[in-house]
Amino acid sequence: MECAARFADEVGHREPGARSRIDHMLGEAYAVTGRPEEASVISARLGGLGPRTGRSPLIGDASRIDALIAAASGDMEAAAESARAAVAAHEQCQLRPELARSLAVLGRIERRRKARARSRDALRRALDLARAIGHQPLLASIEAELPRAFAARSDSGLTDAERRVAEQIVAGSTSREAADKLFISVRTVEAHLASIYRKLGVHSRSELRRALANPLSSAFPGGCVP
Repeated sequence: MECAARFADEVGHREPGARSRIDHMLGEAYAVTGRPEEASVISARLGGLGPRTGRSPLIGDASRIDALIAAASGDMEAAAESARAAVAAHEQCQLRPELARSLAVLGRIERRRKARARSRDALRRALDLARAIGHQPLLASIEAELPRAFAARSDSGLTDAERRVAEQIVAGSTSREAADKLFISVRTVEAHLASIYRKLGVHSRSELRRALANPLSSAFPGGCVP
C-alpha cells in the first residue's frame, strides 16, 4: 500500500477520487499494525477533505481509521463512537462495500465492549450487504467474526475451550490446523467437537458452520435474536 501511495504521488494523483481509495486502506493498515501516528496523519487529511468537498465517504474513511486506532490503544468507548460515525457517513453514500466494512468494524468493537446485541446487529447488516454485493473476502471475514458475537449469548452451554475450537472449525481449519493454532492435541479437538455437536444438535462440520454463521439459527435457542 505504501508503494501504491508513493506511485500515486509520483504521477500527481493527489485528489482522493483519483487514488482508487488507496489512502484509507493504507491508514487502516497503519492502525492495525502498530503505527498510529502515520494512521492519524491520513485520517486527519481525509477528515479535513470530506467536509470541504462534501464527500461523506471520506468522512467515513477517516472515522473508521480513528476507530481502529482507538481500538488498538484499548480505548473501546472512543473506538465505538468513531465506528458509529463511520457507519453514519457511509450510509449517506452509494459505496456499499465501505458501509459493510464500517459495520463489520463496529461489530468487532461492540463485541470487545461486551455490547453483544449491538455487535450482532452490526454484523447482521454487514453480512447482508456483503452477500448482496457478492463480496467474498468481506463475507469471509464477517462470517469468521460471527461465532464470537453469537456464541457468547447462546444457551448452548459451550465451554470457552469448545467455543475456541468451534471458531477454528467455522473459519475452515482442519482438526490438525485447529490443534496447532490452539496448542492442543488433535484428539482433544475431536473430543471437543463431539461435545459441540451434541450440545448444538448438529452432525457435521458443514452443519456446524451453518449453525454458527446464521444469526437466526435454532442452534442458539433464545439467545441469538434480541
